[in-house]
Amino acid sequence: MEMFRQRGIGVLFAIAALAILAFPTISPGNAQPLPRSKSQPSGSLRHSPLPSPPHYAQADRRLRIAVFTFNILNLGAAGYDATISNFFMTLLDQHRVLEVMNRKELEDSLRRAGLQQRENVSLVQTIGIRLGLDAIIFGNVKKVGSSIEFEVKFVEVSQGKTLLHRKEKVFGRVALRQKVEEITEEIAQIATQYQPASIVVQEEVSPYPAQLTGLQARGGSQKVVLSWNPNTESNLRGYKVFRGITPMGPFAKVASVKENNFTDGDLENNRTYYYKVQAFNEQGKESPASVVIAAETAPSPFSPIIIDATPLIGGIRICWTTNPRKGDDGTEISGFKIYRATEPEGEYLWVASISTESDKGSKLRLKKHEYEDSGLEDGAKYYYRLAAFNNRQIESDFSSALEGSTVSKPAGLQATGDMIREIHLQWHASPFAKIKGYRIYRNTAAEGTFGRIGELKSTNKTSFVDQQNLSDAITYYYRLTLYDRQGRETGLSDIASAITRGKPPTPEGLNAQSGLVKRVKLSWKVRPEKEVGGYYVYWNKAEAGEFQQIAKIKGRENTKFADKGERDRPLDDNATYYYMITSYNKVDVNSDPCTVASATTKPRPIAPTGLSAQGGLLARIALAWNQNPETDIKYFHLYRKKAEGKFKEKTKLPPDQTQYEDVKLDHGTTYIYQLQAEDKDKLLSDFSDSAEATTKPLPHPPTGLEVQGVANGFELRWKPNPEPDIVKYKIYLHSFLVDKKIGSTDKTQFTIDSLKPEKEYTVSLTAVDQDGLESKKSEPISVRTLGE
Repeated sequence: MEMFRQRGIGVLFAIAALAILAFPTISPGNAQPLPRSKSQPSGSLRHSPLPSPPHYAQADRRLRIAVFTFNILNLGAAGYDATISNFFMTLLDQHRVLEVMNRKELEDSLRRAGLQQRENVSLVQTIGIRLGLDAIIFGNVKKVGSSIEFEVKFVEVSQGKTLLHRKEKVFGRVALRQKVEEITEEIAQIATQYQPASIVVQEEVSPYPAQLTGLQARGGSQKVVLSWNPNTESNLRGYKVFRGITPMGPFAKVASVKENNFTDGDLENNRTYYYKVQAFNEQGKESPASVVIAAETAPSPFSPIIIDATPLIGGIRICWTTNPRKGDDGTEISGFKIYRATEPEGEYLWVASISTESDKGSKLRLKKHEYEDSGLEDGAKYYYRLAAFNNRQIESDFSSALEGSTVSKPAGLQATGDMIREIHLQWHASPFAKIKGYRIYRNTAAEGTFGRIGELKSTNKTSFVDQQNLSDAITYYYRLTLYDRQGRETGLSDIASAITRGKPPTPEGLNAQSGLVKRVKLSWKVRPEKEVGGYYVYWNKAEAGEFQQIAKIKGRENTKFADKGERDRPLDDNATYYYMITSYNKVDVNSDPCTVASATTKPRPIAPTGLSAQGGLLARIALAWNQNPETDIKYFHLYRKKAEGKFKEKTKLPPDQTQYEDVKLDHGTTYIYQLQAEDKDKLLSDFSDSAEATTKPLPHPPTGLEVQGVANGFELRWKPNPEPDIVKYKIYLHSFLVDKKIGSTDKTQFTIDSLKPEKEYTVSLTAVDQDGLESKKSEPISVRTLGE
């Protein structure tokens, strides 16, 4: 391609040099691309005014810049040279401070001056000065794997200073355009330093039309097609066209037209003609004459035939054939030039030149050619015309215009939310062929960078469910792109957004039942929302503070729970506990907790009161106590012990009994008693206060015994016992084996005379009370009976 661009330049260099010497005052400062024409242009070489001396940006005009076609560093980057260059030209042209030289004008100016696009800064400066530019943007591009790496420089022409130098690495066309947009903004900011905003130039109102600009000529077979930029005066009437055969004239008026184009026909071939144009208004006032422009008439190839324009992502594939018509010498085809416009009759700009082997129309050989025009806007219509050119770079007439369109961004994107951590997307199916699928992008804001979250490898599916790391009650923003098998991708679609569902609804109507034995029953209302998967139960010993989770209840309709504590740590009796619950959904997100409810477990019975023990009774103790206030007492447990022993349960007594006689006790023994109440739920009270009593003791052994022997017996005396209820005393004679009772008396003396005389006896006695309790034997005393 680079070699092709140099063809024919050497021949023209001498002509251009002579023209510069002869006409040093002619300036190209206002040369423009081919303007809109209602008639189909034709011709061969296109001529523009010659370069002016170097000049600098002024405050009353825009900076004039050019964008060189980026240099391709490897085969993988083919096509990206034009893509990046077109991106820069399109985006820079949107800034008021900049005037971008169109591609056609740049190519023609370089060709006429015998110059080539270069990356060397000093050469770039030379070219800029020759073309009357303020600055030039140039660079290179290469493809490394799936990445696109490019280098760009922005050079100020007057001093050859590099104002910006960037090296970038991106992935995909979307990222490439975004990066170029970023660099473009930097360039525009830099450009403002050469265009002070504080300087305002007042435009002088003139009764004369302004000198027209952008005059261009296309020479053809026996004709020259002229076009120029239309003047904007409201009272403009038309244009006068003048022709000469030398640059200095004389010039003859050949036409007066209303449109900004004119075809001068019936000319001789192989001659050079010179033209200038003046605008005039309704008052007859004429503008200064335009710059003089030259065009050569010569035989040209026949225009090609465009067959088809196929939509692509970010581009259009143009297909055409050579014209089968026969022609004279000069119709041999060396290549084709492709022109593009945004309107059928709009301004057609040069896009590319395609070199091909010689295709002679005289051989009627219809050879098919293709070109992919890239770097275009998504879903936009473009119009194409082609021209064939020969080895002298003489172009044919334009072909008929053909409409084409790029692949549109995905349309109809809708996002449905209000679901648990998922959002459903759907969109219209793409009508375009050769599209591989869709890519889905997401962001948490409408602005900023969208990250890819999914890729569908078919255009048949037009829906997607996003479940990737979503949060609750968050707005998510989505955009789509289309991509093809070559990795090309459309721009992002319009935004669709949706909000994920928030927390599940809070449970209501929590009730905690008090008065239960070591447990609390909870109940609440069923949540009608289907999203509820169940409930969590939380517990605490205080109304404030941190609650602990104690249960997970599965099922939306399960709304009851009994808290029994833990196996080894049951709930306390008469203890107040606090509860709250939350609902949860399928991803285990908890709702806000409900209002706290509390309940108190059933208290134990109070300890029995009024326990008393009556002692002094014969082998028994009489007990009495008060009735417990609880209505569900089932038993009283009676515990007994001796003074040095341990309590043991003596018996269980019915709840309505408040007295008990403990019998068959040891005489003169102290017993201690406690009571414990038990209710129907087997709750035991604390023990009552202790009560103690002593059973009636045995009488004391008689004391103060005195004995005196008498004939065949003895006389016995003693002190009366202290007990008031002594009814008698028993007298015993002791022998080796047994003690023998020999009598009893209610007196404190006793006489016996039936014993053997002069014999020694041992005697003792006991006291017996009215209850028949007999004391232990007194201390024995010996006595000897007297003889007769």
